[in-house]
Amino acid sequence: MKLRFNKIRGTTIGTSDGTIIGLIDDITFDSQTGKMTDVLTIPKDSKFQFLKKDQNGRYIIPFSYLTAGKDYIVMDTSRIRNLK
Repeated sequence: MKLRFNKIRGTTIGTSDGTIIGLIDDITFDSQTGKMTDVLTIPKDSKFQFLKKDQNGRYIIPFSYLTAGKDYIVMDTSRIRNLK
């Protein structure tokens, strides 16, 4: 199944325990491999202070930490703690 970026932008990202992190704003790619590396997320609030932010204040979430959930994209809480 193919998805267009305009269908992904604005999708909610939350933790596996149901806490909303924010909304997808952009995706970064490795120029050598073409693989997605990070998802840039507009924060819902600043409660996830241990997540890195870009110069525009968006969270930088490693793509490998995410899985598709029923209602939103899920980031495993145990993986978040590893970013501290």
